[in-house]
Amino acid sequence: MSDLLVIGVQGHGGQVIKRAAVKGVIRSGEGLLMIHSPTIGDYKFPGGGRRDGETDELALAREVGEECGRALNGFGELLVTVVEHRQDAFEPGARFEMESRYYACTVSDRRGDLVLDEYEATLGLTPVTVPADIALRANEAVMRTDHPPAWTARETQVLRWLTEGGLVR
Repeated sequence: MSDLLVIGVQGHGGQVIKRAAVKGVIRSGEGLLMIHSPTIGDYKFPGGGRRDGETDELALAREVGEECGRALNGFGELLVTVVEHRQDAFEPGARFEMESRYYACTVSDRRGDLVLDEYEATLGLTPVTVPADIALRANEAVMRTDHPPAWTARETQVLRWLTEGGLVR
């Protein structure tokens, strides 16, 4: 059974733009396989938006391949779901709601090429293995800056939930 974490307050009325995403919690050695942005200094879990017709497993396999250059070997249990509510960044007056599901999974050791979106390449996103406590401290530092990316709050909350729950170190 998984937990539900909520970020922001659900608004009422107006247009709601919804997005569904999947994320992989991938243990690797003494840490987690995460995506690091040297430009921002934060860490995020591999994964991204689910396309029409994709299952969570297919979407996560595609995203892990693109962002980490690895094949998804095992698609495990749903650990936590995060629902975010905020003003949409692109549609004036609209609200944005994103549901991100975090799954325990495993990946192959074999590494392939990354296939990054333009914004991901601009941020220098790189797959790295990092201890959860170091990723958490880095994200908390980014959250204290003037303009942290919206995803950093979510990823920080999930890292905190995983470490406080003893699921990762």
